[in-house]
Amino acid sequence: MDKMAPALDDVVADLCRHLQMDRPAPGEDGSFALSAGTTQVLLRNGPDSRLLEIEAEAGSLTRYTAQELSELEGLLKANLAQCWLRDTLACNETGEGADVSRVLVKGYHRYEENDISQLADLISDVVSSAETLGSMLHGSGRPSSHGHPGHIADDPGLLIFQP
Repeated sequence: MDKMAPALDDVVADLCRHLQMDRPAPGEDGSFALSAGTTQVLLRNGPDSRLLEIEAEAGSLTRYTAQELSELEGLLKANLAQCWLRDTLACNETGEGADVSRVLVKGYHRYEENDISQLADLISDVVSSAETLGSMLHGSGRPSSHGHPGHIADDPGLLIFQP
């Protein structure tokens, strides 16, 4: 018979001890927010009892068309092609009919006892990927998929890659 999975708050307590940081209070939804430099990471229960979901926001897109979002999502995934996190990129629309989309990086970890350092490494990978994507979203001068520099639209925080 399988042992019961550790509770999320126990995992977070172990992680905070490992990282020598204070344990945060859980949010209203039961998730825990940890700060990793300038990036906030959310830890929550995943789809099954042993799976943890790790999420970091890379940035947001505004005033996009469906085609532009699809092209940008493809470009972001291509830039992460060497990273196993490439399949965890998510673009989530906020609100009904919204013209703002949050770009999230998510990782999933099946927690077993004594693998807290692996969890810490995964959190670091999620944060690193979110920071990379964030710099792309905010116009760090990365070229588009067609070799032309992206251009900044009316909103200075928005980088749109044109075909």
